Amino acid sequence: MKLFGREIKGLAEAVVIFAMIFLVSSSLCGLQLRVFDKALTYQGLLMASGVAELAGILLGGGGLIVCLVIWLILVLKKHFTAPRGNGADDNNWLDRDQ
Repeated sequence: MKLFGREIKGLAEAVVIFAMIFLVSSSLCGLQLRVFDKALTYQGLLMASGVAELAGILLGGGGLIVCLVIWLILVLKKHFTAPRGNGADDNNWLDRDQ
């Protein structure tokens, strides 16, 4: 996925996608509440789109929480499995390529 001239992958890409789903769904839900507040003629369509927006909000929020937990697990794992050497390579223990 390209974002602002950079290519992001992995957990960062998942966070961007889930945040986008959450923000778009919540803004559409708020817009629907404001615009179609008094419209009783479109009740079936409004209920269906409201359920879809609610599902998007739950999916986006749940995905963000799962990504946060995965990130926290990865950071703690890297912290507690740091190499125990003479101190020469202490700054490189976060690099995945090694």
